Amino acid sequence: APKRSAAPKQSAAPQAKQEAASAEESVGGVRDLPEPIQRQIPALALGGYIYSRDPAERLLLIDKVLRHEGEEVAPGVTLEKLQPKAAVFSFKGYRYRVPY
Repeated sequence: APKRSAAPKQSAAPQAKQEAASAEESVGGVRDLPEPIQRQIPALALGGYIYSRDPAERLLLIDKVLRHEGEEVAPGVTLEKLQPKAAVFSFKGYRYRVPY
């Protein structure tokens, strides 16, 4: 009988997805940003959220308005990505994560 290897072969796609996920995980919080940038970020009131595997169906309630990924949610602040337990925002070239 032929011997089977214990480790399953992985294609490049899952590897790329894992690297992208770990890159998202490495995004720090607001407190990791330079202090002058922290002071400029508009305050956001985060409410409920809907997470889906389909990015088009992900929603986050921000300042009582349902928002999608890619939308500008306050002057200069873009909701980049919704994750299962956090949102990634960008402001003036800085990315930061806000857990919910």
